Amino acid sequence: MITEADLGQTRMSISYTFAPLRNIICDLSGLIGRSVRELVDAFYPPVAGQRVEVLIAELVDNIVQNIADPESEMSLDLSVEDGSLHVRTRNVARRESFEKVRDHVAAIRAARDAGTLQDLMRRTIRERRKARLTGGLGFIRLVHESRFDLAVEHDDGELVIDAWLDMNALADEKGDAR
Repeated sequence: MITEADLGQTRMSISYTFAPLRNIICDLSGLIGRSVRELVDAFYPPVAGQRVEVLIAELVDNIVQNIADPESEMSLDLSVEDGSLHVRTRNVARRESFEKVRDHVAAIRAARDAGTLQDLMRRTIRERRKARLTGGLGFIRLVHESRFDLAVEHDDGELVIDAWLDMNALADEKGDAR
């Protein structure tokens, strides 16, 4: 009989590539997020699928909303091995865009390490409301609420975002055994 522990050892990898980006006229983040969630839910606690769906929605929406070259492509690679989930996205981005994302992620990581991530979220909400801006909380929420670790790099003109999640800790964290 297969146990929860057996299911938790399941390895998987999924890759998506879309080009040209100008042709994305659907809810791509929702389509990918829901399909990946179903796959993850088959092997891991439901909270894992929920978090992966939120992550994919945030990353893919950011790419689609900030297309630097409509003729370029984006890729999303997901893998789970030894209880660790890793998602990587790649897309063409201007250096200034990369620097903005890099600085934002660095501030989030510093706040998390200092135990002040909730304060950063509150400050961000107040600043964005005052400036009448929407959004801006996605990466903070991914780290604060969904417990992802994020890293950003600029590789040969592409913005590369990596996200990791410890799948083994999820059932204990939320009490969501299958």
